[in-house]
Amino acid sequence: MTCTQCGHQQAQGKFCGKCGAVLQTTETASTTAAVTQTATTQAAPIQTAAVESPYVNKAKETSKGFVEYIKKYIKSPASVLHTSATEFKNGLILLILTTVILALSLASLVHSFVSTLFEGLNEFSGFFGAAETGISSPSFTSFLFPGILYLAIPVALITGLLFAAQKVFSTGRPIQQIVAYYGTLLFPTVFLSLISLVLGFLNANTYSIVALAVAIIFALVITPVYLTATLLNKNSMRTDGYYGTAIFTIVAFLVLGVYANYLVDSAFGGVMDQINELRDFGGLF
Repeated sequence: MTCTQCGHQQAQGKFCGKCGAVLQTTETASTTAAVTQTATTQAAPIQTAAVESPYVNKAKETSKGFVEYIKKYIKSPASVLHTSATEFKNGLILLILTTVILALSLASLVHSFVSTLFEGLNEFSGFFGAAETGISSPSFTSFLFPGILYLAIPVALITGLLFAAQKVFSTGRPIQQIVAYYGTLLFPTVFLSLISLVLGFLNANTYSIVALAVAIIFALVITPVYLTATLLNKNSMRTDGYYGTAIFTIVAFLVLGVYANYLVDSAFGGVMDQINELRDFGGLF
């Protein structure tokens, strides 16, 4: 037997004859090593499970960065035009968020209006003894998802026109910078959209419509014109900044007018078809 403390060897005994340390037999040492290895093996999965996914870490970093972005620009959105910081990711997030909130407010108003209309037609049909039609008002989601698409298209068109205006009338800026500028300047639109949404939930539909209309005007008219005028006045190479802004405004109105005409003809056509179907089946006229 060998003492693990001083290395003294002896034939038997529980204690070292030289230093007095407790002696371990070969069997005891092997058992201790096995127990230690087992404990380490069992603890390893726990340690591995505690490691966070890189996607989770990325999401946390993005969220933290967006919160800091809001704190920085919420009081002075126009300051983004005078900084060299790259805010493409945050600007894109705000663009998407603005579109979704606008769609929520619009869908809430349209759903409320259509539901009231369908209820009135059903009551009117029953008053005259017409047969049950079995037609119910469309669901909220049937307005929400198309609304997101219908609002995302003009936002994308305006972004493209802003980029084109910089290419034609100025030295040109990358699309990432245009998105950062445009997205950051949409803070007033976000506020007005939230106000419209809250008013809609409170059944103050008239005020909700006004707030929503002003929010859309901010998003598609005031903000793009302001951004174009500011950028062209800072660095207009091929034409005067005033004329460049005027041309952009005219082209933007034409593009949005064509799109609005298409939207009226197609988006609300389905609702009118259902109303006509309800009228025909109910035998109201």
